[in-house]
Amino acid sequence: MRPVNLLPPEYRPRAVSAEAGNRSYVFLGAMAALLIAITVYALTANQATSRNEQAAEKTRSAEAAEKRAADLAPFADFAQVKQIRATSIRALATSRFDWERLMRELSRVLPKETWLTNAEASSTASASPSAGPAAATAPAAGAGPSVKLNGCARKQTDVARLIVRLRKMHGVDDVTLTSSEGANASGGAVSASSAPTSGGAGGAGCDRFFRFEVTVAFKALAAAPAQADAKPVPSSLGGGQ
Repeated sequence: MRPVNLLPPEYRPRAVSAEAGNRSYVFLGAMAALLIAITVYALTANQATSRNEQAAEKTRSAEAAEKRAADLAPFADFAQVKQIRATSIRALATSRFDWERLMRELSRVLPKETWLTNAEASSTASASPSAGPAAATAPAAGAGPSVKLNGCARKQTDVARLIVRLRKMHGVDDVTLTSSEGANASGGAVSASSAPTSGGAGGAGCDRFFRFEVTVAFKALAAAPAQADAKPVPSSLGGGQ
């Protein structure tokens, strides 16, 4: 016998159909996807905010560093000016030649029967103006300071002694004898030179004695700090000892 449900339709229990179950699963899946999307958005937004804050902090640090650099710029300029001035003073000191000491040394190395009539000094070496083989042996231009000495001597041996003594002065690189000649009894000239003499006022006042012309070349000033003299400069020549 078939059972009969006497309850009104509105009070009867409803059975879940397959279509309704599928809709529920779709709804739950959509909710889960929405939740995941919201979570990813929140994490991305937080990360972007954190990076923006870090960028702002770096910008503030850079601005502070630039401000500090601007405040310290005068000190950097002063240090640069100090370095430039120290370099200039050092260059002037190394390029200075002690002409006073040269005159003191000349007064000591001149032989007894020898005297000078003229002296021409130059801060850079130059070849002797005389023509001939002596010009080839003269110091090269720009090698260092030089001085050309004209003078008189009673004997030829005094000239040779003077050349030997000139070579022993401080900082001397080479000594070149340009000419050395004296007058004979008949008034002519007896020459003992390596080249024709230049003549002129340099040898005037020697009368019957030998007149000579010598060029003394000194070492380059740029190399002076690296040089080490075998002996200290005497106090009588301006040295410290």
